[in-house]
Amino acid sequence: MSSTQDVIVKSIFIDRYALLGLEIVNLIIGPFLIHVIVTKSKILGTFKWYLLNQTVFVQIFEFFIILLNPVLLNPYLSGFMSGILGPFIPYEGTLAICCICFCLLANMIVAVCLSVTNRFFFMFRPDFRKYLENKYTMCCLIGCHLSAYALVCVLFLVTATSPTILRQIAHNESSGLLDIYFDEPSLIYVSKYDVLPRMPFCTFIINKSSKMHVACF
Repeated sequence: MSSTQDVIVKSIFIDRYALLGLEIVNLIIGPFLIHVIVTKSKILGTFKWYLLNQTVFVQIFEFFIILLNPVLLNPYLSGFMSGILGPFIPYEGTLAICCICFCLLANMIVAVCLSVTNRFFFMFRPDFRKYLENKYTMCCLIGCHLSAYALVCVLFLVTATSPTILRQIAHNESSGLLDIYFDEPSLIYVSKYDVLPRMPFCTFIINKSSKMHVACF
């Protein structure tokens, strides 16, 4: 029994220019939503800043996803950019974009958790809000964010290679099934032996796949 699997990518996941309409709507509604949160939500108190933090990072992340349109080459941890900028992004640029997207994804997750925590304390344990809304907690959160950013960058730096070597590794581990995508300048491949980089990459795939599923259906 063969240990490899065919890599099949439907054209709808590559040519997703119809999503540009969604991005235009997003660019129009996004600033309006931010304006409403800042100027028309005084009754929400400090919660509006949590909501604003969450909204800003979600808007930026969605902008990157729709503009770049990353295509995943399952079952391998590989992919490329098929959006407007895809043909112009080299391997090094793909690494930088992945770092940025991972950081944005982390900010999104933390922002949602903070918003939910704030609402929980407000509704059920208002006496606990002082532990969340103080300079020590904020400094700790900022420090954790910066540490996470540094960790992601280090993971990519220590595992980065040249485009030629990357394609050779992809060819060997996929038994040639990924060769048809080697003409994509933004192609990226995470070896099955690189355990640490696979963890954030898998997190990004789960999040991206759920978003694309909603967009399709």
